Amino acid sequence: MKLESADPRTRERFRDCVDAIARVEFVVAPGDPTPQGYYAALLGPPGAEREKALDKYLRYYLDLFELAGGPPQGLRVLEVGSGFGLGLVAVAVLGAEEASGVELVPWQVEFALEARKA
Repeated sequence: MKLESADPRTRERFRDCVDAIARVEFVVAPGDPTPQGYYAALLGPPGAEREKALDKYLRYYLDLFELAGGPPQGLRVLEVGSGFGLGLVAVAVLGAEEASGVELVPWQVEFALEARKA
């Protein structure tokens, strides 16, 4: 089953969420990755490169659901290794009823929890 690309409204909702997450303060620890370093253009300044990254990220999650056999609408999704939490945001914006994550790195969990409030 080929899932269609995200509609413009979904893209806009995801962009709004990513904008809010990009404003969340992150305390940099030497040697540790940052959300901006990890997600690169996705959290970068507005422009064509960022729009391409937004589309690519949503397409990645749509492809995962396609492999699983259907769209995420109404599903309860668990992401293991959820890092800073942007995958959970994508899954929620794409229609999952519930999006939960498991992450072992405490400061990534802290950031994801702060981002959830944004």
